[in-house]
Amino acid sequence: TALEGSGETAAHLADLSSTTFDRQLAVASLVARENPHLYFEIQHLNAYGGESLAALAKAVDRLREVVSSGDSQGFVDLMERGSEYFDETGLG
Repeated sequence: TALEGSGETAAHLADLSSTTFDRQLAVASLVARENPHLYFEIQHLNAYGGESLAALAKAVDRLREVVSSGDSQGFVDLMERGSEYFDETGLG
């Protein structure tokens, strides 16, 4: 939704992007092509959906805060905590 609403084409963004963005774009592209009715049902029937969406909103707000304030250490902390999370789960 954020990309679609940006006013830029996916091809143009891909031309300008980093390797990290390219990987995120590939995943988003796959998800966007899934069955929207099925995804809605999964979200609607998920008893923890509200919690998950609230956590996502909180994370986006925190990211926006550290970037807009120029808090490089806060940004590094977010990245390092994310890395540690995946290390602990064996996915890192």
